[in-house]
Amino acid sequence: MSVKAKVVSASSGTARMSRMSFTVKPTEPAPIIAVRSAMFYLVNSRFVHFVIVQKLLQWFRHVLYSLFVTKSVHSLQRIVLNAWQRDPAHRAGSHITALVGLETRRDHAAYDWHGLKRGGTTRGAYIIFQYTLDGFGHYHDYAGTRRVGAGQAFTAIVPSDHRYYLPAESEGWTFFWLLFYHPYIVERMARVQERAGAVWAIGQDQPLAQRAARIFERIAGRQFADDLALEHALFDFLFDYERFAEDLLHPKPAREGLLTFVRRYVQTHLDEPVDVAKLAALKEMSRSHFTHEFRRKTGLTPAAFIADVRLDEVTRRLISTNDKLEAIAAATGFADANHLCKVFRRRYALTPGDYRRQVRG
Repeated sequence: MSVKAKVVSASSGTARMSRMSFTVKPTEPAPIIAVRSAMFYLVNSRFVHFVIVQKLLQWFRHVLYSLFVTKSVHSLQRIVLNAWQRDPAHRAGSHITALVGLETRRDHAAYDWHGLKRGGTTRGAYIIFQYTLDGFGHYHDYAGTRRVGAGQAFTAIVPSDHRYYLPAESEGWTFFWLLFYHPYIVERMARVQERAGAVWAIGQDQPLAQRAARIFERIAGRQFADDLALEHALFDFLFDYERFAEDLLHPKPAREGLLTFVRRYVQTHLDEPVDVAKLAALKEMSRSHFTHEFRRKTGLTPAAFIADVRLDEVTRRLISTNDKLEAIAAATGFADANHLCKVFRRRYALTPGDYRRQVRG
C-alpha cells in the first residue's frame, strides 16, 4: 500500500516527503516544531488516513511538556498533556477514521487552513473539532471572522467554505484537536453547526470539553479495543455536542419558563380545548409572535407541546387507573376515544390498550 503525505513544519527545520517515512533535518538546536495533520491519499482504498510523524512528535511533545509544566495546568490541559506523553495514534476502520493532535503554533504565515483547499476524500466530508488551551487564532466563515481564544472551540466541516489561521496580532495558539470521519455523525454535526454556528465558548469543566479531552486521551494512548469502542465514544461526543448546542440555542431559563407556563395552563384546563391564541393573549402577544418565540426558545411548536402534555396525562391514567378510554379522552381534552387512539398511536406506535397491557405486564 503506497502512501503520500504532506507535513507542515512551524520552525526553520525542513521536512522531506517520502512514500512511507519522513526525514527531518533541524536547522536550530531546539526549534519549536508544531506539526499539523498530514493528509494521506491511499491509492488502493476509497478514503483518507491522517498520520502524525513520529520523529517530529517526540520533539514536539518535549517542547510542549516544558511549556506546560512551568505554569499551573488545568485538569483538562493535564488530561491532554499526559496523553500526549505517550505515542499518539490514529484509528481507521471500514467506516471510521479518527485522529488527534496537540499543537502550539507561532508561525503566522505557515498556519493557515482553508476548507476548500485541503484536498478531498471520495468518502465524503470529515469533522475537525479544535479546542484552544492558550493564546488565540481566528476562524472565518459566512458569519464573519471570530477570535478563538482559551476556552473556545470551533467545528470545521471539510470540505466547506471556511478558514482558520494564526493572525499577525497573536503571539501563539495552543490547542488540541479531534479529526474524524463517520458519515452519520458528520452529517448530524453539520446540521447542528448550521443552526448553532461554528465557534462556541466551552468551559473546561463542561461535559463537552471533558468528553473531547477523554477521546483525545484514549486515541493518543491507543486505549480503544476496536472500532466499535471508538464508535461508541464518538456517539457519546455527538450527544454532548448536540446537548450543548441545544442549550446555546434555547437557554434554559427562557426555555423552562415558557414550557412551565404552557404546561401549567394545559394541566389546569385538561378537559378543555386549549387555543394557542389564548396562550398568546395571556403573554400579551399575537398568535404568530407567540408561536415564533415559543419555537425559537424551546425548539417546539406550541401545538406539539400541548399534545405532549395531554399525552403524558393519558399515559399516567392508563397506568394508574382502570378508566375506560372514553373517560380518559374526555378528561384530557380529546374529542373522543377514536381521536385519542389516533394521536396516541402516532406518538407511541401502540394503541392505548396495548400500552396499558404492556406497562402493567
